[in-house]
Amino acid sequence: MYPIKTRRTDSPDRIDSLQALRALAFLAVFLVHVDHRSELTCLSIPTFFALSGFLLAFRYREENLPVSPRACFSFARRHIARLYPLHLITMVLSLALLLIGAVIQGFPKGTLSDLMLKAAMNVLLLQSWVPDREFCVSLNGVAWYLSASAFLYFMFPLLLRAVKRPRKAALLPLCLLAPLLQTAACLPFTLSGNTGSNLYSWFMYCFPLFRLGDFWVGCCLGMYFAASEKREKPDWKGTAAELLAVAWTAAGIWWMGHHAASPLPRAFHNWTTVYLTLAAPWVFLFACRRGYITAALTNPLTVALGNLSGYAFLIHFVVIQYAHTLITLTRGLPTGWKYELLAAAELLLSLLLSSLYSRFMKMRAQAGA
Repeated sequence: MYPIKTRRTDSPDRIDSLQALRALAFLAVFLVHVDHRSELTCLSIPTFFALSGFLLAFRYREENLPVSPRACFSFARRHIARLYPLHLITMVLSLALLLIGAVIQGFPKGTLSDLMLKAAMNVLLLQSWVPDREFCVSLNGVAWYLSASAFLYFMFPLLLRAVKRPRKAALLPLCLLAPLLQTAACLPFTLSGNTGSNLYSWFMYCFPLFRLGDFWVGCCLGMYFAASEKREKPDWKGTAAELLAVAWTAAGIWWMGHHAASPLPRAFHNWTTVYLTLAAPWVFLFACRRGYITAALTNPLTVALGNLSGYAFLIHFVVIQYAHTLITLTRGLPTGWKYELLAAAELLLSLLLSSLYSRFMKMRAQAGA
């Protein structure tokens, strides 16, 4: 339906510049988990979900996927399969660490049953549906993202039909549906003054139905990109668009740093919606790669890191858990430059393990071919 000419460095189903963006988003997530949180890091999760929708819509733009429940489940299972074994491995490692801690503490009442319940929900990839943010991010906490992604992949065949029907001009306005619906969904919490609850934290951050908005925006942008004219080299017009995106991002982050007074702005002022409106332009701009900013950020290093980021996303949190626990037990966490050195070592170890796992998966695939 949407023919496309791709750059010679890209394959028909892969865009290297989006791998570079994925790498930057992963690095931002890593910084959060080593206690270097900034407002920029909040862009990462909407970026990941929008990227997934973008690439799937781009890849399947000319296909008519079946939409029966069984077919949707099969589609989701195929797209989770690459990461699911690693999810189980990292979950078991996290569980082992928590069990050791429970033994040291003399197994407080209810600890074992709580851990087993969390493990069962993680195995089934259902943890993101539990309306408790502490439960969602249990064990290898970042795996809630995989749980939500499983649902989004299940929904994708239906969403693909929806985004293939409109003409190109209607796709960008359709993106606005997501922030509007997300804001409306948060409004009951802000009207009731219940915005500080654990339930609201889960709802606006982990709830898969809420994250469907991020994914929908990515699907619309992916289809719009497929129907757009492509340019081979960056120019100043593209750079001007990127500078506008920089200003838009700065304005959005500044606004998120201020308290919203009335219920409607507070509903928009959640942990997802504003950042989605900031992340979406960057997904499209990196895909186009028409400016000097995205061209400079797309290089062999960022592309290689982006290729490993799916594995590194699951691995890095467990590496940090073990490193911080072991060091705390022996001498206490370092401070200052020593802590920065520890964080760098954790990043390098995460990438090394990700590279080894990637090679193992490739060897396994070649053996099965």
